[in-house]
Amino acid sequence: MPEDKSQNDNSVKLSFPDVKVSESRENENRSSFSFEPVKAENGRENDILSSDFLEEEKKKWENEIKIRHGKTQGVSKKAIMVLVAFAVFFFFLAALFLLFSFGGKTQETKSESPVSAKVKAKPEKEKKPLAEKVPQVNFVEIFPEIKKAVSEKNWTKLSEISLNALKEQPENITLHEKIQNYLMACGFHDRIGKLYDKYASENPASAEAVFLAARLKGNTQSAAHKMQEALKIKPGFYEAYMELGNIFSHLRNWNEAEEAYKGALKLKPDDPAARYLFALEQLRAGKGREALGAYETYLQGRKLTPPQVALKCVWLALHLDTPALAEKYLGEIKKEARYERKYMFYSMAEKAIYGKLEEKDFQEWYPNECRVYHIIYLLSRNKEREVQLQTTPPDDFPDFWKVFLAWKNDNADWQNNASAIIGKNRKDKDRTKGIIASLWLSEISVEDAERRLNDVAPESEGLFYLMLAECCKKKNEPEKAAGYYAKALKAKASPYKALIENYSRKK
Repeated sequence: MPEDKSQNDNSVKLSFPDVKVSESRENENRSSFSFEPVKAENGRENDILSSDFLEEEKKKWENEIKIRHGKTQGVSKKAIMVLVAFAVFFFFLAALFLLFSFGGKTQETKSESPVSAKVKAKPEKEKKPLAEKVPQVNFVEIFPEIKKAVSEKNWTKLSEISLNALKEQPENITLHEKIQNYLMACGFHDRIGKLYDKYASENPASAEAVFLAARLKGNTQSAAHKMQEALKIKPGFYEAYMELGNIFSHLRNWNEAEEAYKGALKLKPDDPAARYLFALEQLRAGKGREALGAYETYLQGRKLTPPQVALKCVWLALHLDTPALAEKYLGEIKKEARYERKYMFYSMAEKAIYGKLEEKDFQEWYPNECRVYHIIYLLSRNKEREVQLQTTPPDDFPDFWKVFLAWKNDNADWQNNASAIIGKNRKDKDRTKGIIASLWLSEISVEDAERRLNDVAPESEGLFYLMLAECCKKKNEPEKAAGYYAKALKAKASPYKALIENYSRKK
């Protein structure tokens, strides 16, 4: 979902990465140039080529030429040389004076200049020795070392780097999350999990140690229990509340997720991320317009304009059973010219979710983030050939939908692209496409895939069950396929409903 980068309010980036409107795809900025009258040195405007000005310039250049030849206004070349010699002599004396006056002080404090030394009229008080600072670990600084160890598959070195960071900055959650995320994306999930489990067992009183071990357990009940342990040790642990809310959300436990985000809000009442996710979980828990109304009131209290409020509320409104409120927000967004691209995205999302997409929606240019809605529209009308002929943007390669069609129709040479989808998806919190690609490659069964529902973002649930249904249909298991189609249609805020209905009718 696109995020609103026009407002610097730390609003949520619901990951994609937030289908976010990427900066590289924003309209190009066009610089405007203004021309003003040229000002001459005497202050006159637009007369830089006047006769008076030219005469003055001529005299300047004549004097300059005379000086260069040693004949300026009766002063001889010899006199000029004498003056220069005196100037050099006095400069040399001044330099020696400064050197002897301030040389000692510069040795003591290299950063102190002679000028700053004169300013200090009062003698310095004796400074107490400062406590020795723990060296700060910066991810950017240690990343080259981590990357090198990864390329060499040197787990000993990687574990050493991770443990050193834990030892030097045990409470720097951001640093440790970056290390964990990178190593997991590089395929070290099991080893990094064991490393942090061991660290947590050796430091049971450390809420941070328990937290870091818990977040590597994925979206599981075990992870939720560990996160709750961290909160017992440190009740004011904001990050643990936020992570717990995310875990419960993926477990489809909306009420518990709501409570977790409520705990985060008690610690940071004005935190935009916690406020948004709290409203989202309330919607999923069935509190509908009540939740959305409270969130809208909160935004209005932050002095946001009506279009800004609408932009933050529209995605939430798309979780409702009817489109009326979403249409109201879209009307506000449309009023703001700078939100044109975002308006196009949410407008198409609204039409896809409520089954209102038409051919005319795609007859003119649309931003790349709307491409998925065009594909859904085409496939829901059995226009597979048109999808296959579409140009795939570099960021979307390998194209999930083209690989799906190749698998579905038993075409050749799709397997490598399916493997590439799995590799690309490892970096995402939403593992839907990687799970589906593993299913196409027969690396896992349909039952195995369903057990991994907790790795599927709620917004992707419709797509997930659609693909499970297609796998069952291909295996000639119509009853199981029908069950998965039914689950797919129940997903909230799903743009795939028209496509699901079309495929469910096929045999």
